[in-house]
Amino acid sequence: MFDEKQSVSSEGDSEKGMEAILEIRAPKKKQTILVVDDTEIEIDILLSILSDDYNVRVATDGESALASIHRDAPDLILLDIMMPKLNGFDVCSCIKIDCSTHNIPVIFITSRNEAVDEARGLAMGAIDYLFKPFNPAIVKIRIKNYLEFKMYRDHMESLVELRTNELILAHSKLAEFRRKALELADL
Repeated sequence: MFDEKQSVSSEGDSEKGMEAILEIRAPKKKQTILVVDDTEIEIDILLSILSDDYNVRVATDGESALASIHRDAPDLILLDIMMPKLNGFDVCSCIKIDCSTHNIPVIFITSRNEAVDEARGLAMGAIDYLFKPFNPAIVKIRIKNYLEFKMYRDHMESLVELRTNELILAHSKLAEFRRKALELADL
């Protein structure tokens, strides 16, 4: 039969889930941005405009960028295209085909200003493509907007997961109730 204690317990679990979701909406720690560029001056500029508001990590080539991403996934990646070994397109491709990293927003920041390169970068899954030299204020605003969008997307995914788990639990309880009702009917 239906157990009211179980119902109260699942409602409590639901409330705990909602508390966790509310924490996602207001992160307590700074978000992390990974800057991937092999040019020291570009890195210095990005560090100077972003480090007050974000935790900023740096990788100077594609291989170390991928290692850093897999070690501790950032919230957003600023990615140059022209780098030694793996170029930015290769790095973006690796990020976007990996299930554990494909939702990390990637913004290309590059001196390659040909439309074909921009189209290629966006088609690979980058959320933006900015040309060097860039306007620091514009970069900062775009990053803020993309991180806010990511936070809301992550929040919605958490809500869907919470509701899905609630449905699975309800379905399980209903199946148990039906099984017990059939047992009682056989008596």
